[in-house]
Amino acid sequence: MKELVIFKIKSTYSYDDVIESQEAFKNLGSENDTYDVNSLDEKGKVYIGHNNQNEPGWYDNVKMLATALDKDIKNQSSRAIAVLEVDNKVYILTFGHGRHMINEDYIVRNFGRKIVLNLIEADSIKTTQTAAIGDFITSHLSSSSRQTNLNDLRINTDSDLLLRIEGNINILNLKANAVGGDSIKLSFKEPIEVTLIVNIIRELEKQYNEDAYKEKFEWIDNLVPIKDKVLKDEIFKAAFKDFIKEDASLHLVNLDTTYDNYSYSFTEKGSRVEDINDLKSLITVGERIEEEEYINELTQSLLKKKIFAHDNENGDILLWSLKKCLAGEVPGFDRTYTLFLGNIYEVNQDYVNTINEKVKSLQNDHNFELDFDICDKKEEGDYLQEQAENRDDIMCLDQDFITYNGRSIEACDLLTDNKELIHVKKWSSSSTLSHLFQQGIVSAELLLNDRYFREELNKKLNEEKFKIPETNFQPPDYTIIYSVLFKAENYTFVDLPIFSKIVLVNSFITLRNLAFKVKLNSLRYIVEDKQKSEE
Repeated sequence: MKELVIFKIKSTYSYDDVIESQEAFKNLGSENDTYDVNSLDEKGKVYIGHNNQNEPGWYDNVKMLATALDKDIKNQSSRAIAVLEVDNKVYILTFGHGRHMINEDYIVRNFGRKIVLNLIEADSIKTTQTAAIGDFITSHLSSSSRQTNLNDLRINTDSDLLLRIEGNINILNLKANAVGGDSIKLSFKEPIEVTLIVNIIRELEKQYNEDAYKEKFEWIDNLVPIKDKVLKDEIFKAAFKDFIKEDASLHLVNLDTTYDNYSYSFTEKGSRVEDINDLKSLITVGERIEEEEYINELTQSLLKKKIFAHDNENGDILLWSLKKCLAGEVPGFDRTYTLFLGNIYEVNQDYVNTINEKVKSLQNDHNFELDFDICDKKEEGDYLQEQAENRDDIMCLDQDFITYNGRSIEACDLLTDNKELIHVKKWSSSSTLSHLFQQGIVSAELLLNDRYFREELNKKLNEEKFKIPETNFQPPDYTIIYSVLFKAENYTFVDLPIFSKIVLVNSFITLRNLAFKVKLNSLRYIVEDKQKSEE
């Protein structure tokens, strides 16, 4: 056996709970596909899943654990799991696509990640998978042809959540390539005896309970998982109450970051949508949004709801917890909580304070006044167009896209004859301001590095005073202005969601490294009175 993939089961479930549960496993075959582990001293069972495929390469490894396996099934199996009890704790070994046989609610999150972080040297990393958590969530896979450190892999320790890490480790004097996420995957240089599995699991458990990673990767604790069940329940309820609102802060994410050809439904045969966030349209709330008792009942129902992800290519169905797909910052608490992959993270308060101080400093040192009216328009674009029409020193480029490598890119929302590129966004709880700040970077990099982009922009500029130099472009001559429309006079950039502020700080650093000047501007918009609008 040269490879092991091991999950840890939550301590709230005993071995008997797991093997007797109707909910612990999915995609099982018949009862005849359950076998006792008879090659180890510990209690264990092997479960086989089927999908009529040829015998996979890992099948011999499974037979080492349960020698009574019927050879006649070997041409059907493509997934299997082995449930083991070691020192009154439960672990599951997976084979093939066995991960999809385990109910996600049973596994300990980040079990493998913590072990690898504790054992790996800071300069011995091969690959990382991170998620940039902001108003939206993106996943990044970084790899190196040789062992390296996090700096070389360009991990943003301010806002990236480390999902998975790979590198070489030693365990029980055995050299192995280790991949740590929710599970730990160990690939040994030489085959190991099956009898070593229990001792390996014991060593993994020991390493899981260590905190050596804090010396090398202390930034990991900027996001600390919440474990208190009462607090978690309270936060999840608040999250779902927010989610069903029209101007929700939270949204849904596709759990499969490597594949997106899915359609989604709430039941196997129910109505499907192509965008996972359109599932919200299938939740009927209507005028009852103000009825607290009804909303509480609906929230309880949503906490248990499942999402059916239909693979449009081969017909497979994945079953995800709605709770696990919900993501974003949860409003209404004194502390800062964010949801991601079914976990709730508290953002370290010292870190929050540091970011707030940086934003205050940027706001004070780089403030820029725009002589604009208060926004009383429902549509942001109408407001921008109106400001440009009233002045001859500003041109509106909102929604005037430049096609570049198949993408539609805005150079800015407003351009002045004083070489100021203004990016504007109205902020409410549902706004994605991270997109605004990223837009400024994308535009600036293309202006600096790509003559074609500058030429295409000039085609849209109707007066010579707005033109951009197509050659010898000089970033220090230009100012990037981030302008946010706030709904209250006392709101500032410090009031933005924490991850928007992190992206803002990083955007400032990036743009100034490109030699652009950067400024911040605060504008106001009037919140429409719904009752008055209905009259």
